[in-house]
Amino acid sequence: MGSSKTDNVVSIKSRQVSCKDCRLRKFCLAADLNVKELGMFEGITQHRRSLERGARVFHIGDRFNTLYTVRTGSLKTYTLTPDGREKIIGFYLPGDLIGLDAMGSGIHGSSAEVLETTTLCAIPFNRMSSIQSKSLQQRLLNLASEQIQTRDRHITLLGKERADQRLASFLVHLADRFKALGYSAKQFNLSMSRADIGNYLNLAIETVSRVFAKLRSSGLINVDRRQLRINNLEKLRCLAAAEIPKDIRIIWPGTNLNRHSQY
Repeated sequence: MGSSKTDNVVSIKSRQVSCKDCRLRKFCLAADLNVKELGMFEGITQHRRSLERGARVFHIGDRFNTLYTVRTGSLKTYTLTPDGREKIIGFYLPGDLIGLDAMGSGIHGSSAEVLETTTLCAIPFNRMSSIQSKSLQQRLLNLASEQIQTRDRHITLLGKERADQRLASFLVHLADRFKALGYSAKQFNLSMSRADIGNYLNLAIETVSRVFAKLRSSGLINVDRRQLRINNLEKLRCLAAAEIPKDIRIIWPGTNLNRHSQY
């Protein structure tokens, strides 16, 4: 995800940086390693070439042997429904670790697909045991716990009845993620398609497009193709939390004219 229009928006340009100098280190497995441990960690880590949009990092049913940290770009993970349809279960940004959910079974239960030009750091799982580090073990547990919490938040998100709340929550989450990475929280590219967003939020693509249009008409956001600008993050956050700003009022199609849906 990135933009050339704003200096402080994520760039997808890959730079060959050692683990000790990588600005994403605090997000990845190497966050708390000492100098010796970091040298060993870098010795087993493979910096993969750029992958283009649509490339698969792993497939459902593949044997698990590698963890991946997103260095630049973004990915989605998905499972398949009984009738073979794709169901997106997560989006991953720079610093995120992919593959953790397969550690227990040894088999990937999901597929990971690149959403834009992306580079990864590949960490062979069987070689991690050679690094005698309690910090590494604890960091692995912490990241696994964070991903469980993310899944729980997603379940809560899908429990929101209104489509505008779901989309607002999704956009606020992305804004917070970009801010944590040191980028703009108010202007960024959506590397995922409207169809992907709808799939993730359990909304029809037509509903996603309609809600984007409503958020734009309300003045909360501007959107140009996949370039998104959040004009009022706090009001968008209020909408996500169902604390609806009183100064914005929109009648949704099909809504009783005496009952306004506000945001």
